[in-house]
Amino acid sequence: MGRIIAEKVNLSTGPVTVLLPKKAISVISVEGQAFHDRAADAALFEAIKAHLRKDIPVVELDTTINDPAFAEACANTLLTLVKKG
Repeated sequence: MGRIIAEKVNLSTGPVTVLLPKKAISVISVEGQAFHDRAADAALFEAIKAHLRKDIPVVELDTTINDPAFAEACANTLLTLVKKG
């Protein structure tokens, strides 16, 4: 799955950055939920990074995907990319 995600991101022709929420990638994968699996998340992230073009930045955040800090980082990154674009 990580390779597939990276391949799709690699098709980008404009500025792009990948942000990864290290604590959980969905509501049901947060600690204590049915799909919580840090090893699986780490494997996904490693596969993304291994197959991503070297010119595409990756930002890993110590948050869950639904954390306001992750949303803020995504918004700020988007604004930065729009200014570059």
